[in-house]
Amino acid sequence: MIRKLAALLPVAAALIAAADATATTLDTSGTGHNDSDWNAPKIAPSTHCRSLMLYLADVPEDPNAMRRYRFTGTCTINTAPARKLAKMKTVEVLVDAEYFPRMKRASERVLVQDPDLGVSLSTWATCPSDPFVGTGVVCTDKGMGANKFDKFINKDDAPFARQRATASQVAAAKKKFADAKQRGATAASFYVNPTLDGISPIRKSTSGQAAQVIVNVKGGAGMCPTELDFGDGTKSKIILWSPNVGPYQHQVDHVFSKPGFYKVQARTLPGCNGGHLAYALVK
Repeated sequence: MIRKLAALLPVAAALIAAADATATTLDTSGTGHNDSDWNAPKIAPSTHCRSLMLYLADVPEDPNAMRRYRFTGTCTINTAPARKLAKMKTVEVLVDAEYFPRMKRASERVLVQDPDLGVSLSTWATCPSDPFVGTGVVCTDKGMGANKFDKFINKDDAPFARQRATASQVAAAKKKFADAKQRGATAASFYVNPTLDGISPIRKSTSGQAAQVIVNVKGGAGMCPTELDFGDGTKSKIILWSPNVGPYQHQVDHVFSKPGFYKVQARTLPGCNGGHLAYALVK
């Protein structure tokens, strides 16, 4: 019997070794699957948000008071999770940024409006001065959180909206919010997205002359980031705004170079809701 057991030991050892060689490695979630790419980046790819546009600002006269900004635009961001090959994608985003001078603290809420990604991020950093206005501000102690924790995004890129506004842009956006408050908007309206409520019927116009496109917006603080497609190959990204707090109207003049029947479409960008179309008859 002992001799038979001894003879079987090498066979058993070989079977165990083969089983170990083919065993599935557990991933960090313990599901028994390992979807890691062997050449996946070890450091999260950088996020680039060069097209952000400031459209709303609340900057009190008190130099120690909190400053608030809203940016809309696009960011190129890694949409792949950790341990996977990077998959960079340009997505539309809304960035709500704040700076606390007393604490030297900058923070952001970044809403990514993309059907495939659908993630919201929060960033924070210590900055000696306002990092969203001007240039040359170096921030430290950076951090980042997300509602989807498998995202692999580099926290060293925070704040995403740093240096994306000039002093003149801040002054213009600040004045518009101040005017809106004088007409009934509240401090809470700052973070309320207005709604593009429709486009008024466009009157007949003549080619080579300005046609009036009247867009109706309601709610919020009177700022509606929108892309207008005039149907003639021309698109324009603008901030629809009116000093009359909702419902209110904004007039956009556009020159059609040729006679025709054009479909004019308004597509809202992050920071505004809705979307409408109208038709323009040009003689």
